[in-house]
Formats: sequence, structure tokens, C-alpha cells
Amino acid sequence: MNIPPCLMRLYIVNSRKRLKLWLPLFLLWLPILLLALVLLPLIAIAFIVALCSGRGRIAWNGTTGLYSLFCSLRGLKLDIEHKNERFLISMH
Repeated sequence: MNIPPCLMRLYIVNSRKRLKLWLPLFLLWLPILLLALVLLPLIAIAFIVALCSGRGRIAWNGTTGLYSLFCSLRGLKLDIEHKNERFLISMH
């Protein structure tokens, strides 16, 4: 089973300043889970309406697809360099 990324490394360097941050993404999981629990009745109603209208499979594939997309961010590395500037985002 895939799990979402736990850490994001942000590194920005230009001629004036240097910024290096480690952002703990796992701290966002709890508020997202609480928000999902609060919205669960609305999500369930929307899913039942989608099932009745014949679009339940699309709704299910959409939600699992979004979760898979979020989990696929693990291992992402975006490194951009231009002249004397550098921008790096890395997900762990």
C-alpha cells in the first residue's frame, strides 16, 4: 500500500538569499482526516446520489485516483536552475 509523502524539502538560492526548509507534511494529515470526518455525511450523500444516477463508478474511480495521485508524489524531485538562481522541491 502506498502512503502519502511525509516530508517536503524546499531549497531556494539566488544572489541575495538562501532558503532551506524541511516541511513536515505528516502534521497536515490529522487536520485533513478531521475535515474528512466532518464532511463524511455530505460525501456519503453525494456518493449515494452518484450511485442512483449511474455515475457511482466514476465517483469511486475519481476518489481512488486522487489518493493514488497524492501518494505518487512520494519521491518527486523538482530541480530548476537558471543562471545564479536555483529552486528545488523534494518529497520524501
